[in-house]
Amino acid sequence: MGVQVGRVSFCATVSTPNVCDVMERGRAGWSPYPDIYRSAPIYRTQNEVWALFRFGSADGYASDPSTRTPYPHLRFPIDYMDQFCAQFVPRWTDHGAQTLDAYFNVLRHIGHPVWLIGHSQGGEFALYATTRHPELFRGVVVIEPASAPVEIGQAHRVPHLFVWGDYIENSTTWRSYRQQVDAYCEALLQTGGAVKVLYLPDLGCSGNSHVPMVDNNSDEIADMVLRWMRSE
Repeated sequence: MGVQVGRVSFCATVSTPNVCDVMERGRAGWSPYPDIYRSAPIYRTQNEVWALFRFGSADGYASDPSTRTPYPHLRFPIDYMDQFCAQFVPRWTDHGAQTLDAYFNVLRHIGHPVWLIGHSQGGEFALYATTRHPELFRGVVVIEPASAPVEIGQAHRVPHLFVWGDYIENSTTWRSYRQQVDAYCEALLQTGGAVKVLYLPDLGCSGNSHVPMVDNNSDEIADMVLRWMRSE
């Protein structure tokens, strides 16, 4: 699907993704602190990831991988969690405006309108981008977004697909995110927008974590997304 944690993808066609890393994420670099950046970075710990990415309850984490207790039927390959977390980098939470400007600059280079696919914080950025410049996008796929804008702007002009995994009811944080996004969906619908929500447990896909692109049924989920894109 061309989507990883904190990333967005721009697709001129369904089969030609351009994967972009958020500032300070993945392959993107960052400026030194405190020489240039004024605020300190945040470092996400493995035990924080365990609960936030919904691999298991907070009390199910242990430093010894052999004694961790994941959620029943979890689709994420838990034996690879340490390897997965080794990819994490320091991150900043106050660079949203710069990130959106960078994305719009990318579109000037690759052309538009495009399909926009975002995950987690990248999903939140995708929604903000759509509210500001809906004319740039053919449709938006938002996978497990971490919140949503309060105002939809003209985003109802763009078809939206939302994808959610399992165990959300076990997390206060994710219940709050889901409520914010559901309110955004309702606002889109009330203004004539086309919205589809894939709550995977309702579709017979139980056990998906916050990172479905690395769960063991990722191809099945990618097929759902592609079918929707081709139908729009």
